[in-house]
Amino acid sequence: MITAAVLLCLGGELSHPQPQDQVARYRALLAAGQYVQAITAADGIRDELVRQQAQVEARYWCGDLSGALAAARSALAVHPDDLQLLNTGADLALQLLQLEEGVRWSQSLARLAVEAPDLPHETRVFYSNKARNHLTLAVEARHAQESRASALLRAQFTVALVCLLATGVGVAAFLRSRRFS
Repeated sequence: MITAAVLLCLGGELSHPQPQDQVARYRALLAAGQYVQAITAADGIRDELVRQQAQVEARYWCGDLSGALAAARSALAVHPDDLQLLNTGADLALQLLQLEEGVRWSQSLARLAVEAPDLPHETRVFYSNKARNHLTLAVEARHAQESRASALLRAQFTVALVCLLATGVGVAAFLRSRRFS
């Protein structure tokens, strides 16, 4: 409260912090675990790319994975070559079993990590490894989905077979009881 009064007296505005102050405020809220407030602070960041990255990140840490994925989709539509968005988007898509999207973004991440000009070696290696990990997870998730689908089909077949057998036994019992009456 005193800080607010001092800022007003010195001509500062509380509702419009400087761009770097807004990012710092967002980072501080995120670090403090105040994720809902961080989402609101992220919306106030002026730089479009930084704002969109922050919106995805804040929603992720808030536990709103669907909201984070939607924000990543919107951001990647505008910034399809941003390594951070591709990495986060691929991670989110795979967590939510949106495998095609996760694979597509992972492949883009892998390609850009190799082709991006002026990318430091450490960053290139980091994102190449992330892309490889995402693609490995996608293969594992697809295999798990196929295994579940196969198990479900076998279970449905077994239930149908048991029902047919039970019906056959019931019909046989009915016919036998009619023969003896």
